[in-house]
Amino acid sequence: MNDAMHDADDGAPTLGELADRELGLTLECPRCQHKQRMFRDALIARHGRNVLVDAVARAAVCTRCRKRGATARIVTPRGLRQPAA
Repeated sequence: MNDAMHDADDGAPTLGELADRELGLTLECPRCQHKQRMFRDALIARHGRNVLVDAVARAAVCTRCRKRGATARIVTPRGLRQPAA
């Protein structure tokens, strides 16, 4: 496991929690605003279900400008609506 990755212990969402809720993950570069939809299941296979989404965002490197670190956005799959409050 990458040193920048670590297990959940502070209540932040993990990759496994995203999978359990069928949610996706998009990362946005703070420098160039490049957005990339991530393959959640591939991230789980590589880093494990207990890795924090924030750790993934911190370790990410933009494929456009090469800046390390990103803003994570948890997203619903296309075609699904958020439950009414």
